[in-house]
Amino acid sequence: AYSVNVRGAASSGGASGEAATISTIAVLPFANLSVEPEQEGMSRALTSDIRNRLTGIASLKVIAGPASLKARDDEDLEQIGKKLGAPVVLDGSVQRSGGKLRVMAQLI
Repeated sequence: AYSVNVRGAASSGGASGEAATISTIAVLPFANLSVEPEQEGMSRALTSDIRNRLTGIASLKVIAGPASLKARDDEDLEQIGKKLGAPVVLDGSVQRSGGKLRVMAQLI
């Protein structure tokens, strides 16, 4: 079991320490890095849970669904964000090995 906690729609700013508000985010499908292909469902479920939680933030537009699924094939995350009209892209991967689950995520 896992849980997704969202603590608001702000990210840390640059060197000045000011908070930058994120108004739009594209959530790409998390890649399944597990040896077992049946773990693909788990990575899809995690991606869906994250999208659903982010959608609950009224001030945040979440780009998901077919647009972000199609963009997954592109390599440059900044270009994906531009194509989707999102200044911020959430990308990640999920890997299960034995009884351990490793989730990596990055905001670009």
